[in-house]
Amino acid sequence: MYAIVKTGGKQYKVAPGDILAVERLDVPEGKSVALEVLCVVDGAKVEADPEKAAKTKVEAVVLEQFKGEKQLVFKFKKRKNYKKLRGHRQDLTRIQIASVGSVKAEVKGTAQASEKKEAAEKPVEKKAAAAEPKASKTEKASKADKAENAEKAETKAVAQSTDDAAAIDEAAVAADAKPAKLPKAVEPEAEKPEKKPAAKKAASTPAAKPAAEGKPATKAAAKPAAEKKPAAPKAAKTEDASAKDASEE
Repeated sequence: MYAIVKTGGKQYKVAPGDILAVERLDVPEGKSVALEVLCVVDGAKVEADPEKAAKTKVEAVVLEQFKGEKQLVFKFKKRKNYKKLRGHRQDLTRIQIASVGSVKAEVKGTAQASEKKEAAEKPVEKKAAAAEPKASKTEKASKADKAENAEKAETKAVAQSTDDAAAIDEAAVAADAKPAKLPKAVEPEAEKPEKKPAAKKAASTPAAKPAAEGKPATKAAAKPAAEKKPAAPKAAKTEDASAKDASEE
């Protein structure tokens, strides 16, 4: 048995138990709604008269309110530089057919709605009940952790004490073995200051000074020789002057 119903300006073929998406219905989830019947087909009989078909009731239960897939609307005009792109998502309602006339079907919507209401009412009680055992577990865990930490601290202290004792013994043994080797390393360091290059430097410096002091003596001797040359011409001039005076007399 099936029927043809009308909702949202569209016609649908429905049977008991069918689930379909129709245009948005202002009905909350979990409640039932009556649909307009146009035709009913029941095996050997077909009722196509809307007035007679309306006597058989078709009820549906709202499962959810949702939006459909996005539809793109593109407008374009040639050589007019006109382009428009729009998107649209239609509001839809998902329903399940509960009964067609006397034929009924099991509906998931009522059970789902009741489960949602119960889940919305009981979360606080469940959380409170679950919090109590967790608190006891955390306390036990904290006590166990404290005991473990105390044991670990004791073991670390014992290990450190043993390590320190072993380190002290090793240091004492190393100190006893080292003094015999120290004098050998010190002896070559004491002989380092006695080096011959220092004497060479002292010998080289005085030898250089006399050579430098001898140079100015030659310069001083050269200057008087240059000054004596003009003396000879002066004596010649005096002799000529005396000869002239004798001739004049």
